[in-house]
Amino acid sequence: MTELAIIQDAKVLPNDTFNKLSEIEDKIIEGYKNRIIFRAPYLMEVSVLNDAKHPTPDAKYWQANLERSVMYRNLVMLSYDYRETEADIEIKKVMMDEQIKKNTPLSRAKAMKLSVQIERLQTQLVGMKKEADDQAREIVGWTEIMDKLEPELEFSATDQNEHMAKSYPLRFARQKELMQQVGASDMNGAMNILSLYATAFNNPKTLKLIDEGR
Repeated sequence: MTELAIIQDAKVLPNDTFNKLSEIEDKIIEGYKNRIIFRAPYLMEVSVLNDAKHPTPDAKYWQANLERSVMYRNLVMLSYDYRETEADIEIKKVMMDEQIKKNTPLSRAKAMKLSVQIERLQTQLVGMKKEADDQAREIVGWTEIMDKLEPELEFSATDQNEHMAKSYPLRFARQKELMQQVGASDMNGAMNILSLYATAFNNPKTLKLIDEGR
């Protein structure tokens, strides 16, 4: 059963409103398939690895490693959630069959409720698969960024502590400079905006678009 069929079956919308949704179903489905759940590659480089917070290739490398590790762990945990949801579906199917066999008004109502719960869980499984696919995309993306940064590393690629004596003073110096520039009451917010601005306009993709007059 499609999501649109679920909406129709529930009769939560008047017919004219449902018909409008039905007319654009293909566009909704296509947009759903193409959406990015987590961070787009551009934001990974510009927002997460912005030059103010991560001023050296080493700093960017290790932050990318952290982001990849977190996303990988989340994918492992999601895999457990997926398997548990599959088990929940099987349990509810057994419970539903037991209620159907009783064949009383109450048991039939309970079976109907269990059927709805099963459908909801099956829909959740579809969402989990999409989420897992996007997590995998981001894990691969962080790995590609790290591979690109590795030839530029000045310090160890196995000992995170080594780069900090250089990267962090540079980070604090840039933040201090930004604070002096803005003189704003919300220093963290101002520094975030300014660092994102600086990183975005140093991004090769953005510079290429500017050169093309786009």
